[in-house]
Amino acid sequence: MLFFKSIDFIDSKLTKQSKELIHKKVLENKLKGYFENSFWRGKSGIQSIFNITESIIFLEYTSVKYIDVIFLKNKTNIFNILVYYKFLNKEYLSALKLINKIESFNETDTDDYINTLNYKGTIYKLLGRYNEALEAYYEAIRLISGCEKTTIDEKELKMSNVYNNIGILYRLQNDLESAEKIFKKSTILNEHIQNKPKLLICYANLANIYDKKNEYKKAIAYLLKAKDCRSDFSDTNAESVLNINLATIYLKINDFDLAQKYLNKCKTSTQKSIKQEIVLLELSIVMKQLEKLEKNSFINKKLANDLIEKSLKIAKEEESIVNKMSIYSLIADAYLVIENFKQANIMLTRRNMLFKQLTEQQKIDSYKQIRESHELELQKKELEKKEQLLQQKETLNKKQKQINTELELFASMASYDLKAPIRTILALCSIIKNQNLAKTEMNEYLTLIKIDAQKMNNLINSLLKYAKIGYKNVEFKKIALKTTVNTVKRNLATEIKNKNAIISLEKLPEINGNKALLEQLFQNLINNALIYNENQKPEITIRSTKNQNEIEIVDNGIGIPKNRINQIFKAFTRAHSASKYGGSGVGLAICKKIMDIHFGSISVSSKQGKGTCFTLTFK
Repeated sequence: MLFFKSIDFIDSKLTKQSKELIHKKVLENKLKGYFENSFWRGKSGIQSIFNITESIIFLEYTSVKYIDVIFLKNKTNIFNILVYYKFLNKEYLSALKLINKIESFNETDTDDYINTLNYKGTIYKLLGRYNEALEAYYEAIRLISGCEKTTIDEKELKMSNVYNNIGILYRLQNDLESAEKIFKKSTILNEHIQNKPKLLICYANLANIYDKKNEYKKAIAYLLKAKDCRSDFSDTNAESVLNINLATIYLKINDFDLAQKYLNKCKTSTQKSIKQEIVLLELSIVMKQLEKLEKNSFINKKLANDLIEKSLKIAKEEESIVNKMSIYSLIADAYLVIENFKQANIMLTRRNMLFKQLTEQQKIDSYKQIRESHELELQKKELEKKEQLLQQKETLNKKQKQINTELELFASMASYDLKAPIRTILALCSIIKNQNLAKTEMNEYLTLIKIDAQKMNNLINSLLKYAKIGYKNVEFKKIALKTTVNTVKRNLATEIKNKNAIISLEKLPEINGNKALLEQLFQNLINNALIYNENQKPEITIRSTKNQNEIEIVDNGIGIPKNRINQIFKAFTRAHSASKYGGSGVGLAICKKIMDIHFGSISVSSKQGKGTCFTLTFK
């Protein structure tokens, strides 16, 4: 340690005296023993002397100048440690270049190379290159299995760590079945060696998987197992996180008392993130209680307002755009529950502005990754270039497609439909203010303003209607779909008569559903079939298929253009001219949301000029 304490830096460079000292040590013993992991990774070691930048400077200088003369085993060590510091400094592409260098040493059957593969997998994971990350992790498993010098307990510990990384990768790809199997393997290994801290992680990972699969009883059981592990060692933060997770799951199953019980256990925590999570979860609890119209609703409304204020402060302090968006969505939901629609709209607007900012940043990051990844690929062996470039292209295309989809969604929500009426109103107000108008002209302008104000009001009401669906508890019961459609026909009797339309209703099944939402669903679809139809006698047929839970709504209308058919279930997306056919562009988005609430799906097929068929599939 005296050697490292003697090393000095000036302007991010080694001093001349430090370089001479390094040279002297190389001549003495080729720096044997100077790159032990315990020196470089322990907080009491090198990190207490050098900061991350200084560590990188020292390691890069030594590896470049003396790599051919230092002690042989140090070659892999020195680059592994440099990879570690590059990783800490988030220099991922630079770390991958070093890993390529390590692999060129042909020392790929050592414990040090297992560490290299772990870093390789983790970096590829952070770069979104999941297939390459999995290859690295599975290669590490193979090497650990064949390592003869390692004891069984050491092998199992190393393998469990890698299995956890693999499970996380599967979870990121939403392959929950594979993730569950891998996490169970890691759990068995840690149960065998009785490693309580690692077992806690295994149980928490399994709980997360079961939570995502909506198997809440299993999730709770594994979280309670994790709490039992925590009792064997001191980690109050882990205890608080487990309690937060338990509260979250109990909230999902509407057990508010137990949710609050586990939140109360966290309230002694001094950790800021835990305190913030408690506020957000308590707001969710109060919202659900108000939705159920429980007693003391006035008190709950006051409490909801207090928690909303605290949540707004949390959102203001939050640095992560994704987390901030999530908090604004929660606050918007809360305002909707207490029927403060103006504030709900403000929160949704803030959330959408952040969404635009996020998608633009993702696009920039995506282009940056393309450039950096291309630079990395050029350094690989010639025989591997073609395959690696194809893999990279596929990954980037998927990512670009995802970003384009998100940008398109935001563009549609902030489209001309919402802005045009405001522009018109402002322009007309300016004319009225700046010109002396006759009463007749004034009335004409005021009529135009009223029309555009009503249009804007309809758009906002449609958005709020879309946003509000599903926020209240939805009660399900046996519904005769034929009765539902007949009710809708009565509601639309005037429109049907004016269009001289024929609606044929065949045998329809009974399903478990919500009466009001199903009426709204069929009303939107039938109304669309009437609006987008230019025949003298529009024909609409509603029938069930051979699969009784599948309903078709078929019309002989104008159809949907092929290039728009994949977009029509998004809010504010139209297949046809708004000026010609009217509407807010939210009706089909509402239909999709209603089907989601019923755990079903909606799809469409259409031929332009010949008609459209909407298919509702209920589970």
